[in-house]
Amino acid sequence: SQAHKVGRNGNVFNRIKEIIDISTKGKNLTLGIKKDDKKIKELVDRVSVDIVSEKKDATIRYSGGQFIITDEVIGRKVDGDKLLQSINNSILVSELVDIPTIEDKPKATREMLSQIRDEIGSYSTTFGTNDTNRVFNIRKAAASIDGRVILPGEVFSFNETTGPRSKQAGYKDATVIMNNEFVPGEGGGVCQVSSTLYNTILNSNVDIVERHAHSLPVGYVPEGRDATVAYDVLDFKFKNSFNVPIYLKADVVGNQLIIKTYGRK
Repeated sequence: SQAHKVGRNGNVFNRIKEIIDISTKGKNLTLGIKKDDKKIKELVDRVSVDIVSEKKDATIRYSGGQFIITDEVIGRKVDGDKLLQSINNSILVSELVDIPTIEDKPKATREMLSQIRDEIGSYSTTFGTNDTNRVFNIRKAAASIDGRVILPGEVFSFNETTGPRSKQAGYKDATVIMNNEFVPGEGGGVCQVSSTLYNTILNSNVDIVERHAHSLPVGYVPEGRDATVAYDVLDFKFKNSFNVPIYLKADVVGNQLIIKTYGRK
């Protein structure tokens, strides 16, 4: 538009003069740049999705009397802020843009999990086998915490780990304590798992964060050594204040619930 106007403004003499001047001296036209920041951000997001690779924690499981560990996977992600800046800087000079990436390191590594070697605490309780629903709930809750790793500084939550103890989650009706009475209710028996775990953690010298007592004494642990839970209301929590991960092992053998913690003595 600017170039087209050259030699077309003013009277005929001015137009001729401008044309002659330009033919000998030339004329510089300044181009303006307009950019759509939204489209640039969309480009960065698309590139990030194409290039990202997910990180994976190392895993550990106890089998046949020994620990089996798998390696971690270091992920990769795009440094979006740097890429955005590089694209903006390259617009005027039409440079190729190197996509800056950064390592996305997993929390749990083989080196870290390899420190888990020793049993540091244990506790066991027994239960009757006549109430099949209660036995089922105990097994299900124990399976939820079996193999759980708590890294240094992490807080373990019984409720978050086991999830809701509802029929929708697969739990069955069995005896629970409610309003100072023993009555049928969803997830009966789960508190035996939380109480057994509580005693295991006490024996492991691990810091307790949250614990609540039942309103009535229970028969599977000594008085004052129980830990009741109710999803979204009462939780049992502890914190790994060691510099080594803690591994939980929960087994149901016959009518016995056995929970052990492993770490490093």
